[in-house]
This record gives sequence, structure tokens and C-alpha cells, in this order.
Amino acid sequence: APSQATKAAGAVRKMLNKIDKKRLNEISDSILSGNEDTELIVRLSQLVKDGVAFHHAGLNSTCRDIIEKHFRAGYIKILTATPTLAAGVNLPARRVVISDITRYDIDRGRKMRISVMEYKQFCGRAGRPQYDEIGEAVVVAKRDADDILDAYIHGEPEPIHSQIYGQLDIHLLSLIVSQPGITLQQINEFFDGTLGGIYGDIEVDYDLEGLYNLKMIDTLDKNRYAATKLGELTSKLYIKPHTASGFLRVIKKSHEKRKNTLGFLHAISESEEFFPKMGQLSDQFEAVHAFLETHRSELIEEDVYSDDISRSLLGLYGWIEEETEKSIAENYSLESGDIRRAVEMSRWLLRCMAELARYAKTGHAQSELEELRIRVMNGVRDELVPLVQVRNVGRVRARALYRVGVRSVSDIKDMPLEKIQAICKVGLRMAKSIKAGR
Repeated sequence: APSQATKAAGAVRKMLNKIDKKRLNEISDSILSGNEDTELIVRLSQLVKDGVAFHHAGLNSTCRDIIEKHFRAGYIKILTATPTLAAGVNLPARRVVISDITRYDIDRGRKMRISVMEYKQFCGRAGRPQYDEIGEAVVVAKRDADDILDAYIHGEPEPIHSQIYGQLDIHLLSLIVSQPGITLQQINEFFDGTLGGIYGDIEVDYDLEGLYNLKMIDTLDKNRYAATKLGELTSKLYIKPHTASGFLRVIKKSHEKRKNTLGFLHAISESEEFFPKMGQLSDQFEAVHAFLETHRSELIEEDVYSDDISRSLLGLYGWIEEETEKSIAENYSLESGDIRRAVEMSRWLLRCMAELARYAKTGHAQSELEELRIRVMNGVRDELVPLVQVRNVGRVRARALYRVGVRSVSDIKDMPLEKIQAICKVGLRMAKSIKAGR
């Protein structure tokens, strides 16, 4: 998306009038002022001056909101995007250009054609009723134009397939939790009424046995089932049973007398639920090896090697060590949007782990997980945890307060307002809020 926007910039620049140029410079400044000056952010701000922009998951929500707002307003003339934009964002695009009908498929290791369903979704972004009387969709056919015409423009979308098979265990557990004493016949009748059941047979025996082995359910008699306390908690947390079981194993093995930071973060980053999963780059192996040796004492599982440390985990650890977004982008090739999504996902999964630690009555793990969750949410080292829980005190203000000897909420309450204003670089009203400690 950025390279396509760069190609379009020269042509669009010539079409801009003085009003457009003035407003676009203001938009560019707002992007720079509200974000760290990473290479991606600087590139986006420069392109916006020329009336073009790009949109993809690597951008944080602040940037995406700015771009979408000013594309709607008509100041940004061309917006290049990855499929994230086509997945439901309502923008007034009169014309949609699909530059390539193929996309790299990581499972097959090569480029594959997009589905007809996806093509229709892309084209549906053009000419939205509340904005345009007509819409145009253009497909760039590098070859096989007639084939593309038949397959996509005249073609029918693929049949919808049920996704229940890959999530059967979590839905089965939820059903048993909601209906204690449910029979095998009732379970089968329920799943027969789902989309997957209508189009094929759903066999639950294997998953029932799995849930029983994981101690998520009990059998009341030969064919009646009820959830255990662990099963009820797992269903409430809405994580997969195998994830909950894996988390519990890690919690019970965690060290009581030393930090488990890397061990806990590694556990959540390896779970099925974690996203985004970003693999190591070829030139990162030595740095990863050094990182692992430095923090090996924080691991819980013994068989963790350099290949097991993902780029997402490296960036997440850098974040709680107070690395800047610019530093994370340069060191780990993770953009602001990638880190924000990893933080939100980790926030949820660490809460799940803390609840499981409470269930397992492992107080040391619960306390550390709750503290680690605060660190992840705010991007701070452990010594700043008390300070970032004060309203309007984030990682930057907390570090500034810590440098002058502030260690607790009571220290803040004892400070003169003028000193809070000077250290935190805030006005009187904000200083009063910070001093109140809430």
C-alpha cells in the first residue's frame, strides 16, 4: 500500500488547489504531532501533503481515524489499502481499483487468486448509496482478461462454509456450562441445527473425551454431562480449553521467588488466541539469542529456544521495558498498529491467566500476572506500576515523576501543584487531577 501511494503522489499533487494544499499540510502536521516519528509515520505524513495516503493494519487507530476522516471529507484524493479497509469500513470511494487479484498464501507458500467473495467485498466499497449515485470497480488484468471477466465479474461467490469445526470444543463446553445435566442426545440435536450440522455430520465424541481429560466436564451418568468449576471459568473467559489447560500448567510451574515475566509473555504469545503472530526475521537470530540468554531466568518452561521467540514477543517485551514505538519499529520491524494490537490481546490473555491463577490458588502467580497486565497496558517497567495507576499519568509522566524521587500515590499527594505542573508539563486543572490520585 505505501509504494502504490508513492507512485500516485506525483500525479495527484498537480491536481491540488491552494485550499487543498493548506488543509493537507494541517492534516500532515496532526499525524506527526500525535505520534512518534517512526519511518512509517513520517512517510505517511509526507504523502498526505500530496493528497494521497495508505491504510493498513500497521497503522495505529489514531492514524487510521485521521486518514478515514479526511478521505471522507475529500481532501485525501487517493487511498491505497490492504484488505483491512475492505472489511466493512464505510468510505465514500467512487472508484475502487484492484491492482492485483492474487495474494501471497502463507500456507501454500505462493501467490493464489483471491476468492470471488473477496472480490465482491472489495467492489462493494465503491459507490456507497449514501455518498454516490454510481460506483466504479476496476480490475487491473495483467493477463487472462477474459478469464477474470468470467470468474469474477460474472462469477458467483463461493458457498459459505461453517467455521464451527475448528471451534467445536469451545462451543461444546459453553453448551454444557449453560445446560447442566444435558444429555448426549440433546448435544447432538443442538449441533445438528447449526450451519455445520445442516451441511454435514458433527461428531462430538472426540471433543467430549478431550474436555473430560482436561477436567473441564464431568459425567453425571453414562450420557449426561455437567461442567466443572474449571470448565465454567474457561467458558466465562472465552478461551479455548487447551489454552486454559496450558496456562494452568505454566502457572503451576511458575517460580515463587523470582520473576516469571518472559515465561508468562511467552505462554500468551504462543496461544492460539494471540494476534498478531509475527515471526523472526533472518537477521534477528543473534539478537534473539542474546535476548534469551539475558532473560532466561524469567522462563518457566525449560525447552524454550531462540526459534521459539517471536518478533511479537520481542516487541511486547521491548514495550514493557519502555522502548519507544520508533525504537520498536527499528529494532523489531513492528509498526505502531502491530504493537497496539499485541498490547490489547495481551491485556485480555493476562487477565485470563490471572483468573486461572486465582482458581489454582497460586497467589504469587496471580499477583505477578496482575502487575504484568498493568505493565503491558501502560508500557512501563515494574517500578512505575504504582504511578501509572493514577489518572492522567502515563508512561512518560510516570517516568518523569520517578526521576525526581516520586515512588507512590502518597508522594504525589504531598507535592505542591506547581511542582506537578512543572514535572508533568500540564496545566493547573490537570495537576489537580493528578494530585488527587485518581
